[in-house]
Amino acid sequence: MDKETHLIKYRRRRKAASNHESIGEASESILDDYRAAAGHLINAYLADHGVHEQNFDRLTRTIRANSHVFSSKPIADELADVYENLKTLRGGLVYGGRKNGNAVEEAEQLLTKIKELVGIDPDSST
Repeated sequence: MDKETHLIKYRRRRKAASNHESIGEASESILDDYRAAAGHLINAYLADHGVHEQNFDRLTRTIRANSHVFSSKPIADELADVYENLKTLRGGLVYGGRKNGNAVEEAEQLLTKIKELVGIDPDSST
């Protein structure tokens, strides 16, 4: 899949996340949308470097294994860690007994960090 296709899918998942009527009742779905949006954003970056990971559960490993496509290994490691934190938000909410609290806000902050690390911001008007 090419970069532009991933960016289209990113935008669809962002739109889906913002279309939920009740954040409290749909937070699991919203967190799924954030994770998928982030996965497509990372894959958009990787596509420019000939790398692709179809399974978002393996994306952290793919980032670390291909750290050479980033400006430095520490950036790749940070990106992998931030993405992993985003993935675990839903699990903590559903299986860990974590209260909803700021999960959606935290997901937004993590996605913002991912955009910063990959240098792609499809949400920007410029």
